[in-house]
Amino acid sequence: MLLFGAAIVPGAWLLHPLNLGQDKLLLTLVYLWALTQIAALLPIRWTHGNQYMYDPLLVATGLIAPGAGVAVIAWLALFDGRMPGRDSPWWALAFNRANQAIDNAIPSLVVAAIPTGEDWWTLPTKTVVYVVVHLVLNYSIVAKVLSIVNRTSFWATLSQNVGTSTLTSTMLLSFSGGILYLFLQPRMGPVGFFMPPVLFGFLLAATAHVPDAPRLPH
Repeated sequence: MLLFGAAIVPGAWLLHPLNLGQDKLLLTLVYLWALTQIAALLPIRWTHGNQYMYDPLLVATGLIAPGAGVAVIAWLALFDGRMPGRDSPWWALAFNRANQAIDNAIPSLVVAAIPTGEDWWTLPTKTVVYVVVHLVLNYSIVAKVLSIVNRTSFWATLSQNVGTSTLTSTMLLSFSGGILYLFLQPRMGPVGFFMPPVLFGFLLAATAHVPDAPRLPH
């Protein structure tokens, strides 16, 4: 898993090269990196786990910079305050980065293959496809690893840790990545960079009141 997570960066670059000469792309990626790192350090604390707010940021990054772009952000911007060896095994922290790189690079490459058009339904369709593939990969990989570590059934682990509340809050956050993508388009100008914090305030208020439920860790 760790090797595949590391290989996803050069592999995705070959499939979908990152054009840093694109209008404001580098600035946008640095901005998304900073917000993603802040979100990783400030999760919503639930009784049975944490609700991380970086999901929509990674979705937006994947729509803007498919493949290597979002994979690099996932590797570099998910420090959550735990120190390797002191607070958690190094492999557990590295697994989180590798998992998120895989879970976002693959769906971003899938949606990048969808023909781009001016129809209103193009972005919603891409966002839905991205989120569905992302969630299937994320929950499947984490459940499989936990089932191996705990020597339990994969399906039992998945069903015990993924409930309606978990999916509701995670999907609400992830789908908002499409809105972030719109805000960060060059045509939006500087105002686009001020809108994501406002959206995050709304999402924070909305998800904080979703009934608590167990969830698989990111």
